[in-house]
Amino acid sequence: KYSGVPVWNGLTDVDHPTQTLADFLTIEEHLDKPLEDIKFVFTGDIRNNVCYGLMYGAVKMGMHFVCLGPKSLHIDPEVLAYCKEEAKKSGGTIEVTDNVDEAVKDADVIYTDIWVSMGEDESLYKPRVEMLSPYKVTQEMMNKTGKDSTLFMHCLPSFQLLRKQNMMKVLIFVRLKMKSLDQRILLFLMKQKTECIQLRLLW
Repeated sequence: KYSGVPVWNGLTDVDHPTQTLADFLTIEEHLDKPLEDIKFVFTGDIRNNVCYGLMYGAVKMGMHFVCLGPKSLHIDPEVLAYCKEEAKKSGGTIEVTDNVDEAVKDADVIYTDIWVSMGEDESLYKPRVEMLSPYKVTQEMMNKTGKDSTLFMHCLPSFQLLRKQNMMKVLIFVRLKMKSLDQRILLFLMKQKTECIQLRLLW
């Protein structure tokens, strides 16, 4: 209406479509199964734009998408209602739970984000860590999938962990399910490369 040219929504408080495109392309590159057969678990702050964006994409592709987080975090009812309606059309499913064991069983992808999103007040850091710690990705959580092929993914950056000097948490993230240092870093680099490529194509 105002720009005179098409505007692509790269990021808002309720969506992150370019992130979703890059993540789904990365999944297709690293898992030998179609997206409609993927069980995708987002764990942590299930109200943020990354979770919403992935959920929007998942229901379009017919995936089984699980929002795993504390009961005190409520997904926007309109977002959830829209996604459930879209899932009916595609054959996908949406699940919201606080039960870690049930959520991650047979998961193909476990995905998380930082404790406090960019733009949020730093004072939220301590209470958010306390609230979300039961849902952080650890080797124990990955083992509960019952699969060796499960991918761990993160939207990046995890700059707040570095600022807080919790380097061990960063190392825990990148070590999961990877056999060597090169492989631990590879998936994250591949995802960033994929994101750069798809952004160029969009522009």
